[in-house]
Amino acid sequence: MALGFKRRRLNSQPTMTNHLDNAANDPCRPATAQEKESWNGFCELESEPVIAIIGNRFPCFNACASVALLNIVNNIEGIELGDNLQHFKDFTMPFTPALRGDAISNYDFVKRIHNSFARKMDMLNSDFQLKHEATSRCSRSSKGNHDETEIDAGFHFIAYVPALGKVWKFDGLERQPQALGPCTPNEDWLGMVKPHLITRMTEYEEDQIEFSILSLVRDPLVDLIGKLAVNIKCLEMLNQRLTTQASAVAHPELPLASSILENTILGPEKSFDITRESIDQAIVPVVLERYNLLSAQEIVELQQKLCNEQQVLQAAIRDEQQTQRADDDYAAGRRYDYGPAIRTWLRFLARKGMVESLIPV
Repeated sequence: MALGFKRRRLNSQPTMTNHLDNAANDPCRPATAQEKESWNGFCELESEPVIAIIGNRFPCFNACASVALLNIVNNIEGIELGDNLQHFKDFTMPFTPALRGDAISNYDFVKRIHNSFARKMDMLNSDFQLKHEATSRCSRSSKGNHDETEIDAGFHFIAYVPALGKVWKFDGLERQPQALGPCTPNEDWLGMVKPHLITRMTEYEEDQIEFSILSLVRDPLVDLIGKLAVNIKCLEMLNQRLTTQASAVAHPELPLASSILENTILGPEKSFDITRESIDQAIVPVVLERYNLLSAQEIVELQQKLCNEQQVLQAAIRDEQQTQRADDDYAAGRRYDYGPAIRTWLRFLARKGMVESLIPV
């Protein structure tokens, strides 16, 4: 498990005063998929401004959440990153953190997924912030002072990861990852991180800052499906053994075994993502490696136990699948831009004179 640490300013309110005088910049028109893919920027996932600077040199606006996730998954041993992320990791391995941050800001694969959540107003706000930041830098360099109107950061994500025998802190606003201390594989590394979290939260206690702690863990559905595959393979072996014995000698346990196996999965099952390959590759527990020496009664008793365990596994998998579908539905809804419809509706209400009474004088 790895932790993601999010900081949010409660009263951060982005403003934008650009004049939108053409259809391409119309905030009442949702951004198309092509616009999201071709847009050279990162949207802020929670619709508030944030600036993440990787390696303290190359700015990567609004990519803080994605950078934190990349910092975590790229430092977990044995994880399957997929072709795109694995190639990116191998390619940027010799880079400094600053150069790697610059590579992230230009990596279309990450940018496309990140910006799939972008709303049209998010894109316009981000473009405005970039323009404002560039103008402010020129002004500060010429006048030698700090711009009091500089947009404050709304969100910031920090990742804590155990890797290479130490616990690391990955903060995009710092030049290098920080080692918090040594950590053995069996040690509770969260206990080492806790004081750092408390200290950081205390520092901003008077600034109306709230914090969230998020964990990145292995999908439980993967392990549950693996256990179900093992269960099915064990039942297949026992059923085959019992059938072989019954063909030689009549066993009164055979009808009982048939009733036990009702409503039990004994082979590939699409609804549970169980394939023939996954069953064949399942590793049978040591206790069943000598199943051919079991008596018919012992086989039936073991079948009963495995069937009961399978019912529990099936219920757990269904719950996880339902949770996953709910998460997918939420993500799909988050990708839909309701802003243009709301603004159009408010404009119609304003034309009918139904908005003035709602505005306090």
